[in-house]
Amino acid sequence: MGLSYKPNTNFEAYGNVSQNYRSVTFSDINIDNPAFLISPDITDEEGFTTDLGIRGNFNNMVSYDLGVFGLFYKKRIGFVTIVDTDGSIKNERGNIGGMQ
Repeated sequence: MGLSYKPNTNFEAYGNVSQNYRSVTFSDINIDNPAFLISPDITDEEGFTTDLGIRGNFNNMVSYDLGVFGLFYKKRIGFVTIVDTDGSIKNERGNIGGMQ
């Protein structure tokens, strides 16, 4: 979803929000290296991106576009280092982002 406000030809304010989704793929749960584990609780990634900004012209001589961007993940898939039940250190693939 995006919104824009342009009160005149020299100024515009804008904002956008977009939802992100990525399902767990076969490559996420397929491992060949015995030093890696897959979390039994691995789930799909979720999140959203957002941006806000202003743009326009100053005295018809200088154009500008100032913006900020954010990327927010819940349940991002990645690796964490854990100590396995046998005492060995392994990398476990699972959800590492904020679990909200």
